[in-house]
Amino acid sequence: MKVLFLTNIPSPYRVDFFNEISKSCELTVIYEREASTERSEQWIGLASGGYEQIFLSGVSARVDAGFNPGIIKYLKRGKYNVTVVGGYATPTAMLAITVLHKRKIPFILNADGGFICENEAPLKRKLKQHFISKASRWLSTGPMTSEYLMHYGAKPEGIFIYPFSSVRDGEIPDAPISREQKLILRGSKNLRCETLVLAVGQFIERKGFLEFLKTWVGKSREGMGLVVIGGGPEEAQYRAIAGEHSNVWILPFLKKEVLADYYRAADAFVLPTNEDIWGLVINEAMSYGLPVFSTDKCIAAVTMRDDSVEIFPAEDNEALMDAILAFSENVSFNYDFGEISLGKSRQYTIERMAARHISVFEEIEREK
Repeated sequence: MKVLFLTNIPSPYRVDFFNEISKSCELTVIYEREASTERSEQWIGLASGGYEQIFLSGVSARVDAGFNPGIIKYLKRGKYNVTVVGGYATPTAMLAITVLHKRKIPFILNADGGFICENEAPLKRKLKQHFISKASRWLSTGPMTSEYLMHYGAKPEGIFIYPFSSVRDGEIPDAPISREQKLILRGSKNLRCETLVLAVGQFIERKGFLEFLKTWVGKSREGMGLVVIGGGPEEAQYRAIAGEHSNVWILPFLKKEVLADYYRAADAFVLPTNEDIWGLVINEAMSYGLPVFSTDKCIAAVTMRDDSVEIFPAEDNEALMDAILAFSENVSFNYDFGEISLGKSRQYTIERMAARHISVFEEIEREK
């Protein structure tokens, strides 16, 4: 089966997915850009699968997108069994959707997630409806994303749900890490505390870390520690707060293999985000058996929610912090939460994501 996939940049999780799915189809991936200016260069993924990669040249439109008229020559009727457009919001994706529709080439629109804006400007809403409704099928990460797609014109019978992930089967342990092992790891990194909470993400306003940090240091939290990892424009502000208080550590972007030890050392994971269209750090945290405390503006947390995931209204850092404090008083229950997190994580892996895509492609082929 010949598959064409258009996406913006070769992010590591996408490349890992393409490497996996290329085992089951003849894959061509077209990228709008080689990298995002918003991400560390170390974040870029490299292909190892047997598939063709095409990098378009054009005008940069955003930190991770561009306007690339060169996409037109690749959109030919009959050349591919399946065409997937990975999003609709970049100029190149909009051009591709327009050309595909005009040439009567069916295509699947992939969506990681989306939040419905009830007070949206009429023009913006019409633009979204115009491009989303042009697809013949839609790939969705779950009920919340499906609701978003239907709001903008997707047909419910044409929506296929898949498990979005950046984690491989082999990366998920058979059992949660013991408290003894966590304490040893914490000691090796000078993270000396009874309960360690981890946060990972870019140091930008949208992630909500700054206001959460202010709430954290304003609470009595004897024996608790917080490590925030990611790097970004707000780093100086975070460090200024951390420098005045004990057991608050601010670290820059870390490679996956280095970051893994911090996931293993932690007792819980927090994401005080104001908006995450998905939030792959939730997948990663749960794959290490961590209970999760998140806002309702993280679609991954809402979609993957179980007994080990607690959800709070965005910007309600008091409620978020109170729940973490209550959790810290019952650290002995961590192992039970860990088992639940691992079980959910096993349902969301790169391998399952790829297998679901292939089954969707085959189903569409049979219907032709």
